[in-house]
Amino acid sequence: MAKLDQNTNYFASMTDMMVGILFVFIIMLAYFAFQIQSEETVPKPIFDEVLDQRDEAQRQVKALESKVLALQGQITELTAQLKKKEKEIEQLNDEIVALRKSITALENEIKDLKKEIEKLREQIKDLEEQLKNALKPNPLLEFIEESAQARDKIVQSVVDELRDAGVDAQANTQQGVVTISGEGLFLSSRSDLESKEGAIGKVNAISNAILRNISCFALKGKELAAPSCDGPGALLESVYIEGHTDKVPIPEGRTLIDGSRTNLELSARRASNTYEKVVEHNEEVVEFKNPAGQQILSVAAYGPQRPIDETDSNEAYAKNRRIDIRFVMYVPENEGQLAQLKERLAQ
Repeated sequence: MAKLDQNTNYFASMTDMMVGILFVFIIMLAYFAFQIQSEETVPKPIFDEVLDQRDEAQRQVKALESKVLALQGQITELTAQLKKKEKEIEQLNDEIVALRKSITALENEIKDLKKEIEKLREQIKDLEEQLKNALKPNPLLEFIEESAQARDKIVQSVVDELRDAGVDAQANTQQGVVTISGEGLFLSSRSDLESKEGAIGKVNAISNAILRNISCFALKGKELAAPSCDGPGALLESVYIEGHTDKVPIPEGRTLIDGSRTNLELSARRASNTYEKVVEHNEEVVEFKNPAGQQILSVAAYGPQRPIDETDSNEAYAKNRRIDIRFVMYVPENEGQLAQLKERLAQ
């Protein structure tokens, strides 16, 4: 029984395998039949045309792929050029920035130069104005020139009068000084006029010459000392009677008759004594005033400090022992003072 079951199972297995093989065979027959039928249903020309179209499409694909490759090469080349140009542009941007800075600096320099030009133009205007003013008559300069000319006339006129009176006098118009030899006024080492014969008469002549020649250039109160003169073209500031000695010193410990112990003291006493005799002979001279209301006649002493001959000789010593009369003219500080003075004197 068991053996029968085994045979039965084997038979069944064989049957199943045969059925499977038959089924596969049927499918293969059906497939080949379908292929044969398909080849028979598609016409030959159409098949060739489709193949040609496929081949053409494949060729076009290859051609397009070649173009793509070429274009990719161009892109690569253009990308390299673009990077190069970008670097050039970057450099150009830096140059542009530098140029802009240079332009700004130049513009600022131009502004500064324009400011400097304006300043110079203002200076030119001021200088042109000064030039115009310089070309215009300057009343102050004219007054100073008139004063210098008046002083020269005073000095020369005094010298002429003194020479006519027998007094040894010399004119130094450059300094406004009349020099009178001390030989005719004082004995050696003396300051008194009385000890020298004829000295008083010479000092009187000096007093007269001073009085006559300064009255037109001095004030009495608020008016000219000599109203008959032709207007205040110039005015005196001071008239100094100056004493001078030679450079031979008074021996140390010695005192002269007048009490002098130095040449400076001796010159001061000679100037003072001359001044006193001038005033004694013409008291009116002390009434002469300058524009500040101060007395014109005064005294100065220099000892040996201002020699007119610096050589070491008896002749030089004699020249240096002298009396000088120095005429100093009044000069206003500005045109305003000059205008006030003229207005005052015109009243």
